[in-house]
Formats: sequence, structure tokens, C-alpha cells
Amino acid sequence: MLDAVAETIMPRTDTPGARDALVPARFDALMRAWASPQTQSDFQRVLDEIEVAARPVDSKGIAALSAPQQLEIVSAYDRAKMRDPAYNRFKTLILSLYYISEPGATQELRYEHVPGAWEPSIPVTADTRAYAIDVSV
Repeated sequence: MLDAVAETIMPRTDTPGARDALVPARFDALMRAWASPQTQSDFQRVLDEIEVAARPVDSKGIAALSAPQQLEIVSAYDRAKMRDPAYNRFKTLILSLYYISEPGATQELRYEHVPGAWEPSIPVTADTRAYAIDVSV
């Protein structure tokens, strides 16, 4: 289920998809080693609800559906659960795991190992500020 849902959220196009970036395996590892029982329960509920939505189309569940059918089920679930905090955390984790993977960071996103020109010596004064990292998280 997780593999099908992750690949539907982040499909392979001209860039790697969630499977290529090993998102399902990393997600599963986080659930086993990191996630609280509440997080595990919340995420299992999300997957169970998606599976229930897929059963009328094929009794074998979402993994048995074609990619267009999976997209239809996940898209409908996404629209219906947009305000569900557990689903938002679930989807955010899928996307985060994708974009911090090597394929996500180097093939989906634009990547520059060392951006800008290298300046071996710059004047440092009392007004010089250090560079920051992204602190929005």
C-alpha cells in the first residue's frame, strides 16, 4: 500500500519517483525506529482509509490498481482529507523523504555543489554577518 501511495504522490516522470528514491523503505524504517505509537496509528489510519477507498474498484486494494486508477483514488482522498493533520503529516513526510534523497535533491531539484564563486579571502569587519541555513523547519 505504502509503495503505491508514495509513488502516486511522487511519480516517476522525466525524473525519478518515490520508488527510485527508496521513499517507501525509508518511511517504513522511520515508522519502526522513530515514530511514536500515535504517529504510527495516524499513518496506518491514512493508509487504511486509502485502501478502503480503493476496494470498490479492485478487491485486492490500491496496489492492484493501474497508475491512473491509483491517481484517481489518491487525488480524491487528498481533496477530502486536505484539512486532516495526520494526512498532512503523512504527505509531508513522503515529500520530505523524496526531496532529501539523492535522486530528489540532485535530479528533481536544481543542485549546485558549491553555489557562487569561491572567494578564498573576503574582508571581515564588525558589520560582517555569517551565512544562515534554512531555519523555516
